[in-house]
Amino acid sequence: FPASIDVVRQIVNDYEIAQVFLAETKEVLTGKSKITENDLKLKVRKWESLKLECPEVKSLQKHIRIAHRWALRVKKSGIEDGSASISNLNLLIQEYEDEDFLVAMPTEYSKLKQATCDHCLCRQPHEGFMIECDFCGEWYHGSCVGVTKARAERREKYTCVRCVVVNKYKDSAKSALRSVRKWSNANELRKARQTENQKHQRKVRKEERDIEVRTNDADEILRKLAKLQNGNSDISSALNGVLANNDKTEKCAMKCPAGINGILNSELSKEREVLQIELKKVNSAVGCSQQRYSTLRAETEQRKLMMIKEDSVSSKLREWFGKVQFLILAPVSEEQAESGRPLLDGSLSPPMITLINDTIFLGIAQFPDVVLVTKAFYVMSWCIRALSILAKKPSVEEFRSLESQRESYRISEEKGLRILRTILDRFDVWQGKVKIALAPVPGKKELFDVALLSRLVAETKNLVLVCPEESRLWLTIEDNGARHCSCGGPSDGSFMLACEGGCDKWYHGKCVNLDQAAADLLSSWICPSCSRKKAGIDLNIPEEHVSCPVAAATEEIENHSIDCVDQVSPHAPDPNSLWPAFGPHASPFAISAMGETSNGKESASHIPLASDGSYQANVCLPVESGCFPTLVKQGA
Repeated sequence: FPASIDVVRQIVNDYEIAQVFLAETKEVLTGKSKITENDLKLKVRKWESLKLECPEVKSLQKHIRIAHRWALRVKKSGIEDGSASISNLNLLIQEYEDEDFLVAMPTEYSKLKQATCDHCLCRQPHEGFMIECDFCGEWYHGSCVGVTKARAERREKYTCVRCVVVNKYKDSAKSALRSVRKWSNANELRKARQTENQKHQRKVRKEERDIEVRTNDADEILRKLAKLQNGNSDISSALNGVLANNDKTEKCAMKCPAGINGILNSELSKEREVLQIELKKVNSAVGCSQQRYSTLRAETEQRKLMMIKEDSVSSKLREWFGKVQFLILAPVSEEQAESGRPLLDGSLSPPMITLINDTIFLGIAQFPDVVLVTKAFYVMSWCIRALSILAKKPSVEEFRSLESQRESYRISEEKGLRILRTILDRFDVWQGKVKIALAPVPGKKELFDVALLSRLVAETKNLVLVCPEESRLWLTIEDNGARHCSCGGPSDGSFMLACEGGCDKWYHGKCVNLDQAAADLLSSWICPSCSRKKAGIDLNIPEEHVSCPVAAATEEIENHSIDCVDQVSPHAPDPNSLWPAFGPHASPFAISAMGETSNGKESASHIPLASDGSYQANVCLPVESGCFPTLVKQGA
């Protein structure tokens, strides 16, 4: 027993501290919440200061070592340079989220979650080289948007296709707004025309200066050529005089087979050739400038005539542009805003169609400002649809329809929009490979190349689109590449039925002209081959009477329904927030944008129609017309 009471008190105190520590440690080990590494280390140091041993402390030390190894694996996974495997990252996340993982590692865990969340148009996790849009903050796979790391390093900023569409929408709305403001009152019209005339005159004066400068250059070259020719004759005469008075010089000259003129020509031919080439270039430039100048002068006359025509129908133009303002750009009510919104399929709204119809009946459809606003209607409608489709992983059908609509609306394929066509072209190439790989061959028993099919499945990561053919590939791989039916095609997910005549083969319903409803009514079904065998027909005789329409059906890749992940990107712009383009009529933004426009007291709810009130939009684009879809009367 200790001799000193102080020693006893110290032992009792250490015991009490140890009991509290053990209780806290057991609570940490058995609890579901994680604890930071620093807190664990403090507990271990506190216990070590007691100079005692217990299994709980060793367990804490073990958890710290596990956390260190896990953090090292995260660092070595390639997450920093984008080379990490998604499956490996998901495994690390699962380990961390397990209840047995005691140490909290928020920094590493946050990186893992960020790397495995969905990005890009394809809505897939972070993998490989990626590039961030400098405007919306969305990350894109370089392989999906066609940007390599080397190209990205040369770019100052990257604008994604979504932001390009948003900018195109806003630019179209602003161009329509400029026309509306131009015709809102006389002062705006005068300023706009003055600005346009000044721009045009600057172009004219520039061409005049270019013609004058290049004409002077041509005259100077001609003078040099003439001087060169005259100088050649003078030198030749002088040399001939010298030769006549000097026997030695004459003997030397006689050694030159070409004589004096040959010497001069060889020396001056290069200079003359250079001047002639330069003269040809200058004359060509003068011709181009004169052609542009003539075009600009003709445009000047056309502009004057156009202004006269505009002034003759100025009241109609002001009325029409006022309706554009109150119905489309800055509606006066929520009902009108909703009514003017483009349709989900990218079609024009009824008010837009009515306004375009009005241009025909009012006789103002040919004026540049009207054409510009009409074009803006189509661009804005297409952009809103494009943003809805690009917000999530799009289907092939949606993408094809979107690109087809862009072409029908004659929307220019800007640099940022070319990726849409590139994505479709990439998919078409892949689809062609799938069609060849899964091509049915009647009578062929060789299995499909499963390795090739697996590579085609792996390529879908860079296709961006929801691919209906992917399910066919997976089903064929799971079936070990087996061929079925008389067409020799795969088990592709379409309706199939088995022969009960003894061969146990599977046939596509389309190949034997049976759908599932008809097959359900049959008590049993025997394939054509087994039927012929039972009837005693020689199987070596070609089955001329047995139709197999499937060969065509299975050769064409069917569009199987694949559940499209309707996960909308949090970075995708909301199309609803873009309409109306300048907000309600009374909003500060609309007032600031419209400037000194009409006070809005006139009613915009009634739009004058034709006398019979019957006309509709014709969605066809006339080949000979340079404008947009022409609206015609019903029954015309």
